Amino acid sequence: MGGRGDVPRLTGRRRSPAPAEAVARAVVRLSPAARACLDDAALASKGDAAAVARLAAVQGAKRCADLIPLAHPVALTAVTAEVLLSRASPDVAVVCTARCEGKTGVEMEALAGASLGALALYDMLKGVDKGIVVEGVRLLVKTGGKSGAWHHALGAVGEEEYERRVAENRGRHPGIEWE
Repeated sequence: MGGRGDVPRLTGRRRSPAPAEAVARAVVRLSPAARACLDDAALASKGDAAAVARLAAVQGAKRCADLIPLAHPVALTAVTAEVLLSRASPDVAVVCTARCEGKTGVEMEALAGASLGALALYDMLKGVDKGIVVEGVRLLVKTGGKSGAWHHALGAVGEEEYERRVAENRGRHPGIEWE
């Protein structure tokens, strides 16, 4: 926004379409009672909280441009969402992966998806515990785009180096597993 509060005119970048992917995570701190409801949908009054969180994450990624001012609509080619359970605590993580073949990255779509999935978990479980905390929303990985690959633990790395590390990790992005 300009000094007078005016919104800048957005123009498309002069870039050829290329594949892009981003993975984001939101941590949800649950009480043992709320986690029990997540583990056993029969205990939860609203139903399967994990399924609703996955659906909300996908919808959040797809509707990102409607939620964030100045975000470009992106033609996503894939969105996946997971609810990962911690073995050491009642906490869970919502992980959202967004992909596109276009002129822009998909970091905001992945972040919006992880955030909305976490908020849906809060909504589904707030009847058990209103003290649920959503925190740690962060980009974990991005590939493609003008700036290349980036990983939360590695920083900026070349695409070839990143692909080598993914291959070493049996096809998964390194460092995303919960625990």
